[in-house]
Amino acid sequence: MYISSELEAQNPPCIRIIETHNAFRFHIMTIDGGTIGCARQCNVQLPDEGAIDEEHIRIFYDHQDPASDNITKGFWLRNQSRHAILVNETVVTRKKTVEINHGDIMLIGDNRLVFHIHKGMNTCNECEPGILAKEAEKQAAELKQTKRTSETARREFMVSMKRKYGLDRGHHVSSSSGAGEYSDRAKFRRKHVGSEIDLPSRSTGGTRSTTGGVYDECVARPAPGGGTGLVDTVELKAKPKRPVPTPITEENKGHKLLKLMGWSEGKGLGKSGQGTVDPLATQLKADRTGIGHEKAGGAAEPPKQRTTAKSRILEKTKQRFEQLGDNF
Repeated sequence: MYISSELEAQNPPCIRIIETHNAFRFHIMTIDGGTIGCARQCNVQLPDEGAIDEEHIRIFYDHQDPASDNITKGFWLRNQSRHAILVNETVVTRKKTVEINHGDIMLIGDNRLVFHIHKGMNTCNECEPGILAKEAEKQAAELKQTKRTSETARREFMVSMKRKYGLDRGHHVSSSSGAGEYSDRAKFRRKHVGSEIDLPSRSTGGTRSTTGGVYDECVARPAPGGGTGLVDTVELKAKPKRPVPTPITEENKGHKLLKLMGWSEGKGLGKSGQGTVDPLATQLKADRTGIGHEKAGGAAEPPKQRTTAKSRILEKTKQRFEQLGDNF
């Protein structure tokens, strides 16, 4: 059934409440009225921020003037809270009633609400749901672009500051991706400093290089050019001999002092020359033994464990048991 605009204009009006702070979310309220607050039963529920009561505002249609008994048709709001609200530039305190007109703006806490009043199903460009959805998407895209642009600007500023003070070591920031390039510090160290163990490089003929590699100190090192493919021949190296200790020179102060006391080179110390002539052997000490120990350089005796009273009693009992066995 087609309804003309004239008949539609005769229908009771509706009020559309648009939350401009919340992605242009809108609510429709008929002539039955409703409430605005933070409670669940409210027609328009706002976030509880401390300055909004459960039923903060009540909206109703047709207000009777108590002075003249005249009924003025329209939407009215009454502040039910102890917190004041702002309608356009008018402060509305507790229990105060004001009329709502088309295009009024109300501030309640940090929330900004815009009222649109139309008869029937009529709308305008500022309260059409499809247009509001597009505006919300556009606003979200602009906000995202602003955040990304500010982050990119921050990164570029940091890069310029590092270059200015000589702190840039090859870490560049890409403005398109917004992330820094990866710096392989291990590769840089291997190239310019070198690793602790350099692996030998293979030649084109299939033999391994034996100079400057891991086989320098190896007894069974591969013979150069002695193998083909992956098979290497080895050559045995003689174990390096320990250097023979050289005696001290005559310029040594101790040498001069001993000569003044009657000592001659090749003789031992003491009144009758009974001292040691050979140099002291450089041997490893085992089990923390001191110099001059009879078993110096030999196998160390196992350390004696500390015995307890219980272990000593058990040892004596064992000895007595063995003596009884020998007697029988």
